[in-house]
Amino acid sequence: MLESQTIPEMDRLNCKMFVRNALRDPEVRHLITSLKSGGCIPPQMKGSDLFRCVRCNSQHQFAGFSASPGDVPQVVLCADQNNNQNDVVLNLVHEMVHFFDWCRGPETFHTEKTIACTEVRAAALSGDCAEFQERMRGHATNVPAAHMTCVRRHALLSVRRSPLATEPEKAINEVFERCYEDTSPFQTYPKRSY
Repeated sequence: MLESQTIPEMDRLNCKMFVRNALRDPEVRHLITSLKSGGCIPPQMKGSDLFRCVRCNSQHQFAGFSASPGDVPQVVLCADQNNNQNDVVLNLVHEMVHFFDWCRGPETFHTEKTIACTEVRAAALSGDCAEFQERMRGHATNVPAAHMTCVRRHALLSVRRSPLATEPEKAINEVFERCYEDTSPFQTYPKRSY
């Protein structure tokens, strides 16, 4: 794992520990295996090399996916914002879904609709909208389509932050059904996602 020199020692150590523990999570392992088998990362690369801890200094940024030309793509984890193992796993899975989508087609991040699609998929598959998470936020979970409502809300918030956003609601509406139903690389929704 690459580390930023500006991270306080305690944040750096916690981040490394959280990532090491996350590598034992079945969904994280499955995503790493899928990325390797898809040729997105070299087979000999260790899972921990896919993650980089950085200092973000933002209360609204917890993780991100970086695919700079010429570099090996990585999931960037905000060492100063992720304070518990569950949040780290959710954030890693969310960003690894983006990594997987980028692997399927790097054009994934070139239009508002493709960004909307990957955000719908990441929110749906990562656990962002699990019943427990939604109850913690004070949202109703006992209504029909609660998961879909949450996924739509999370995806919309993410798309609005994109520099390509012009009509985020329209983009989400146009891709929602198709992208919500796409559970790749999982065969069905992971247990954590509900």
